[in-house]
Amino acid sequence: MKTIFGPEIKVRLKPKYYPFVEPGVGVDGLCIFCKGKGCKVCGGIGWLELAGAGMIHPKVLERGGIDPRIYSGIAWGFGPPRMAMLKFGIEDIRLFNSGDLQFLQQ
Repeated sequence: MKTIFGPEIKVRLKPKYYPFVEPGVGVDGLCIFCKGKGCKVCGGIGWLELAGAGMIHPKVLERGGIDPRIYSGIAWGFGPPRMAMLKFGIEDIRLFNSGDLQFLQQ
């Protein structure tokens, strides 16, 4: 995260619920817009979710035709629009799907 957002970013790891993994973990970053004070971008809490991860639930593996007694897996992901939003200071993530050519051509 420090490579992407710079050395001043503060990051925390916390337990998180995601429906297809158990256990799950969330990676949050201190909001770059308000520096943790709370704003409309972070919903007033001062932190933004940057990524999620967890062990794939055995039932998910079974439904995919994979024997969970033999195999296990880790699911993880970063949201590219969220990362770009934070990296370039874009305050409204909805702009990525707006079709606004002036925004998209920047």
